[in-house]
Amino acid sequence: MIRVPVPPEMLRWACERAGHNEAHITVRIPQFPAWVRRERHPTLKQLEKLAKVTHTPLGYLISS
Repeated sequence: MIRVPVPPEMLRWACERAGHNEAHITVRIPQFPAWVRRERHPTLKQLEKLAKVTHTPLGYLISS
């Protein structure tokens, strides 16, 4: 399982860019708060889901 470190600022930016708050994303991706608190890193598959939910290119999230 590949985990990808993504800065919390980038995670928040993706939410804001999509017009969602963190609570909305948490409903779709329950692990999201742990990523923002840096307790865990998302897997590549989870990051792909976040990219889809926030309409953010995956490359933006990975290249941060």
